[in-house]
Amino acid sequence: MKSPSSSSPNINLNSYLPLVWVLMCAVALACLRVLYLSDSSSEPLNESLKELIMSAMGYFVCNLAFLKLLDVGAFKKSFLRYDLVASRLPYYGTVYPWLELSVGISFLAFPEQLASGILATFMGVSGAISITINKLKPEQNTASGHAANHCACTGGHLKVPLGLLSIAENIAMIVMGIMLLGYLG
Repeated sequence: MKSPSSSSPNINLNSYLPLVWVLMCAVALACLRVLYLSDSSSEPLNESLKELIMSAMGYFVCNLAFLKLLDVGAFKKSFLRYDLVASRLPYYGTVYPWLELSVGISFLAFPEQLASGILATFMGVSGAISITINKLKPEQNTASGHAANHCACTGGHLKVPLGLLSIAENIAMIVMGIMLLGYLG
């Protein structure tokens, strides 16, 4: 009889280091930005917190886009293994890093943009659905017929496992997209 731990895959925490470094860098830059830009005498705490969250996500998304842009071909190949939109429209894998970069820049510089809110929400929803389907039915969901084991979030070369963190990244994109849309009201 197998022990419960022998049937589960080994998790190598080193696989997550690229995401940890990107997140730490994004949060540090966001903190510096808020400290530099805020006027503590007149700005309410909730506005500073909102700016901190938008800035952290903006830097995080921009950094992930840069990692993808280092080798768009490798990213696209990895992305095609699990993304539903890219498997039907392969050019989406080529333009995705540029779309992601534009969303990240919008989080930082143009938080009132309707188009960026819609794009971020679409990218987050389609990504979360694609990853969820991949994890639930790995044998049925990819263009190549092979389950994707690695997330393309850090480009095509780093082996970050596809799973909960990948879904969390997409949920964060959805929340930020909705926040961008909320600025319009």
